[in-house]
Amino acid sequence: MGLLTTFFVATKPEAIAYTGSTQLPPEDVLESGGLHIFHLAVLRGIVLEVPALHGMNELFPLVSDPESEASWTFGIAEDVRDALIAAGEPELEAIAEEWIEAEDMAGCTLEVGLCLLTDLRRLSVRAKETGRGLYLWVSL
Repeated sequence: MGLLTTFFVATKPEAIAYTGSTQLPPEDVLESGGLHIFHLAVLRGIVLEVPALHGMNELFPLVSDPESEASWTFGIAEDVRDALIAAGEPELEAIAEEWIEAEDMAGCTLEVGLCLLTDLRRLSVRAKETGRGLYLWVSL
């Protein structure tokens, strides 16, 4: 059984209430097919040139019910969002090349990695422009 994961743009109350079946505008959602918080930690390490897991709980805080045994929603730190926004196409490709080499990304192609980063960048821009947060919902 794999993970279901969705990146989305929302206010914090909307993120707390998100269930996976919550209706959001399509431009605020990215179905990510199994990416999880550790993939984001590796990505953060690459884009900010810091240790991947350093400060993970503070940078990707759990915003949903900590007692849940089936799904969780994590906030995504603004430094990751802003780094993705600042990256141009050549930088995104270089980031994708390094990201897919990570152990947790085994089997991910450059094309898929770059597509994911491009979509995450789009959501990052949307979050910043609308003054909302960027979140990751994960379900078993």
